[in-house]
Amino acid sequence: RALTSKPVPPSVRYSMLDQMVSYAHVARLYCGCPTDDPPMAAAALLLLSSTLGARVATAPASAREALLQIAEVESSPPALQLGLCPSLGAKSLVDASLILADSGRVALAFSAIDELLGAALGRQDTGGRGGNQA
Repeated sequence: RALTSKPVPPSVRYSMLDQMVSYAHVARLYCGCPTDDPPMAAAALLLLSSTLGARVATAPASAREALLQIAEVESSPPALQLGLCPSLGAKSLVDASLILADSGRVALAFSAIDELLGAALGRQDTGGRGGNQA
């Protein structure tokens, strides 16, 4: 089931790959509960994801570029200080492929990312509605 009948632009496709692999990595790092430590989990997510962390001016141009950017960060000193490790990389790829195979899982993962980043900012729970609602 597709969310839209139009083809997904490559920039969106590879940004989603970057975000889903990064989220899967963080979810594994926190044993499926990154909201147990929102500030640290969000810091790890923003460090891993070049698009969420705004480290790049444009979206990755290919899947290879998106994955190489994550792999490069995984073994950096800041990543190691946050507890990230390259050994989770392959497992995170498998997890991300399962998420990306189903639009419902993609929506749930984006909702979880929103919840994590909101919790890290101290935003009150939105009751599953997403967004910055009062």
